[in-house]
Parts: sequence; structure tokens; C-alpha cells
Amino acid sequence: MKNRLFIGTAAILSVVALAACEDQNTAVNGDTRDQVATTQPAAPPATTVDPAAKDAGVTTNTNAPAELTSETREYVQTAAMGDMFEVEASRVALSRSKSAEVKKFAQEMIDAHTKTSDDLKARLVRAGLIVELPTMLDDEHKKKLDDLKAASADAFDGRYIAQQKDAHEEALMLHRNYAMRGPVADLKALAADTVPKIEMHVKMTSELQSSNRTG
Repeated sequence: MKNRLFIGTAAILSVVALAACEDQNTAVNGDTRDQVATTQPAAPPATTVDPAAKDAGVTTNTNAPAELTSETREYVQTAAMGDMFEVEASRVALSRSKSAEVKKFAQEMIDAHTKTSDDLKARLVRAGLIVELPTMLDDEHKKKLDDLKAASADAFDGRYIAQQKDAHEEALMLHRNYAMRGPVADLKALAADTVPKIEMHVKMTSELQSSNRTG
């Protein structure tokens, strides 16, 4: 009888010990899960793909300004100077040329290069860049404008057209180079959009030269 009582008591104690062990394991596992949950790293900041850089597969932070390199500064200032000269020279042509065809071209140049300058400023703001833009012609372009103003009535149209052709060919090379190798996506896209417009202007100057020679 005593043996049976002992065996029964031992069995009960074993069950109690087993239950206590399981409760302890559950508590430990629960603490471990809570600890893991609280130590998970924060989610990385969201990034977006710049539309201008999408084709290149570049992911950028929308708040990060572009880097202003010497290449970009030179491109911006040279493009702005070219626009300014073409507009100023074309204003002279509007007042001095006696050719309706030349005056029509001059007005188109004023409209086109005023818009290009405005687009350039807008792209700079979008890219977060601050570049000092020219407010007056440099010595080289001022001399060209003075030469144009000094031309005789008979020589004026030929000189204006020749100057515009040279200026547009220089601008075409400038924009092509930046469209291919420029580091700022917004300005690179602007250069690429500008290239076909300048190509059209070069073609127009060639046609005007042919017309002026035969006229």
C-alpha cells in the first residue's frame, strides 16, 4: 500500500514539474520574440527615380541638389551668353534689315532664344543649382555686335546671317557635348531637347545665305 502511495505521489510531482518547465520555456520564448521585435532596424528612407535619369537606371533622393561642376558652370554660362548675343543681334536686325525674310528669321530667333534662356533658369532651380548668369555681353560678343551695327545697309543682312550661322554652329556643339556627357540630368535633358532646334536654325541660316547671294 505504501509503495502505491509513493508511486502516485511521484507521478503527480513529475506532472507538476513538467508543467512548470513548459511555462518557463514559454515565458523565455515570449521575451525573446519581444526583444527581437524591438530591435528590428528602422526602414530606410524612401527614394524616388528621377524621370530624367530613369533611362540610366539611377535612383536618387529627390531632396538632394545636383553637384555644380566646372563643366556644368561653363555650359550654363556659355549657353546663356550665346542666347543673349543671338537675341541682341536679332533686335538690331529687326530695326535695320530691309528684307522681310531676314526680319522674320530675326523675330523667330528672339522668341526661340528668350525661351531657351527661361528654360535654362527653370532647370537650374529644379536641379538646386545656383550659377551666376551673364547680365551683359562679354568683350568677344560685344565686338561682334558693334561690327554688326557698323555694317553698311548693303552689307548688313549678309553680316547678320553669317554671324548667326557661326553662333548657332558653336551653340550646337556646346549642347551636343553636354547632352552626351553632362553630369546634371535636368540640364542634360535640356541640352538634348535644344539640339534639334539649333540644327533647324543652322539650316535656316544656310538657306538665308543662299537667298541673300542670289537676291
